Amino acid sequence: MTGFKIIHVKEQLDCEMLRISRRRVQIVFCAVLTVMLTLVLRICDLSIFNFGEFHHTSSSYSKSLHMRNNIVDRNGIILASTLPTASAYINPTHFINPEESLSMIAREIDVNQKEIREKLRISKNFIWLKRHITPHEQQKLHNLGMPGVYFVKDQKRIYPHKNLFSHIIGLVDIDNNGISGIESSFNKSLQDPNEQAVQISLDSKIQYIVKQELENAITTHSAIGGTAIVMDVHTGELISIVSLPDFDPSNIGNINSKKLFNQATLGVYEMGSVLKPMTLAMALDSGKINIREHFDVSTPLKINHYQINDYRGKGGFLSVPEVLMYSSNRGVVQMIRKVGVKKQKEYLKKLGLLSKISLEIPETSSPIYPSDARWKELSSATISFGHGISMTPVHLVQAFSAIVNKGIFRKATLIKGNNDEIEGRKVFSSNTSALMNKMLRRTAEDGSAKKASFNDYLVGAKTGTAEKIINGRYNKNLNIALCAGAFPINDPKYSILVLIDEPKPNKINFGFATGGQVSAPVISNIVSRIAPILNIAPIDTTDPKIIEALYIDYQPMYKRYADAR
Repeated sequence: MTGFKIIHVKEQLDCEMLRISRRRVQIVFCAVLTVMLTLVLRICDLSIFNFGEFHHTSSSYSKSLHMRNNIVDRNGIILASTLPTASAYINPTHFINPEESLSMIAREIDVNQKEIREKLRISKNFIWLKRHITPHEQQKLHNLGMPGVYFVKDQKRIYPHKNLFSHIIGLVDIDNNGISGIESSFNKSLQDPNEQAVQISLDSKIQYIVKQELENAITTHSAIGGTAIVMDVHTGELISIVSLPDFDPSNIGNINSKKLFNQATLGVYEMGSVLKPMTLAMALDSGKINIREHFDVSTPLKINHYQINDYRGKGGFLSVPEVLMYSSNRGVVQMIRKVGVKKQKEYLKKLGLLSKISLEIPETSSPIYPSDARWKELSSATISFGHGISMTPVHLVQAFSAIVNKGIFRKATLIKGNNDEIEGRKVFSSNTSALMNKMLRRTAEDGSAKKASFNDYLVGAKTGTAEKIINGRYNKNLNIALCAGAFPINDPKYSILVLIDEPKPNKINFGFATGGQVSAPVISNIVSRIAPILNIAPIDTTDPKIIEALYIDYQPMYKRYADAR
């Protein structure tokens, strides 16, 4: 019995040990299974849920990318295009030892560590490491083999001509959305894969020449900036439009507001005497004066308490052409008095000088002029010689083009072959326009715009100088110097405007920072260089047909008056 009990106890002990062993195995198995499940769930979380959420931004971004369409000039030359690039991003959940890892990255490529650290602190899903990295930078990051750093396909806007078209082409943001210029106005069509390139009216060759001549003038006369415009008077197409200072749209990190400001379309200025051709055209077209009349400009004119004088005036009597040639304020005021305030407003409205320009970029301004209640005799007088009304240079070149091109006003456009108003609207008669062209030619030959003249292409022009308004008051030491012209003036095809902002008196301009000394020579230089490109042949000024076309039947008064004295 004793042996049996011993055996029975042993069997019980064996069974107990077996149960204990099984329990241990179960515990170990459960522990292993728990760990495995935890790992599996974590992997699922990372690969399916968290990773999917993380990749939502990058994948949707990649899928939404379309190579933004090109912008080209009137001859098909690319002005803005798009290149495929890569961008690097971080998954914070994979990014091990952020401080150390970020320091290692910074030693290889240029990144903003402070900004990325802040984003790592508040974001758990997606952080841009660096947009538009170079292939060399991408290889460096690859070589680090760093967990949590990934790449996505991207694209970058490039501007092959850098600053040359900056104010017109405009800018895109980091995601290639247009934010200014043509890039903004045509953003939808530039993003549409079914659309073609946007073709603008500017000519790269002409633009280069105009910018070069404008830069030279600004440097020569120590000016703070300027603008120059060339317009096709038959279509309204702008062939060139330059505003300086400018900027490189590919590198906008440290651009200041002055460089971003488009003086041609946003700048609003009193234009001075370049508005006198408008006044003469109004007076002739309305029949209030005729070409053979003359005006006494020997003494100042008084309107209320305001006295109107001439800058370096000729005095005595001046014929109608001489009023323009010698830029007489007193003469044009006498003319506008005959026209009247109501008719003056009507003409200015038809010339687009009382409404906002409708150019195909968002950066445009409206003119500034007196209210109806204040537009009385004095305002009418000062406006006749370019004071008391302010406008953009585009306003002025549109109006000037209407004067020289058979009296037809056409809105300026930046898009080739897309001017809805190419037929234009009639403002002046053809006879008035022909008379104005003859007088503008005489002004460039013998008057204030002599330095704008270029005989081979028969330039007609008018200069202007206006004091800038600072804090509501005219500053005699700060001027804008202007010159508006057209060529060939016997049959005008293109108009030109040059505006130089705050030129300084020096030996080159003989101490006179005026339109005649500063801006007129720029017209001559531009015409001499661009006329051959525009297929305009030199004109024989001795040709009887040309002489007849530019002949004015009038009685010169200034020389007769001077001889009599």
